[in-house]
Amino acid sequence: MKSDEFNLKLSCDDIGQIIDAICVRRDAWRYTQRYLEEGYEEQDRIIEECNDSDEACKIADHYDNILKNIKNQCGVLGK
Repeated sequence: MKSDEFNLKLSCDDIGQIIDAICVRRDAWRYTQRYLEEGYEEQDRIIEECNDSDEACKIADHYDNILKNIKNQCGVLGK
């Protein structure tokens, strides 16, 4: 089932802020995935709550897809 789609009209600065925030969330889930696979915990890093590393990977991948879609639509892929 495909979810509803929305068109938003935002400034370039706002889109940049959204991209930055999504990157932070994606990175948190990638870190959680690594922690669950390797067991190493860095100081000052938060471990997200999930069932296992596969779930953490899927969530991080979802954030990657969101980033890709935003960048494709804004023409900033590769920047």
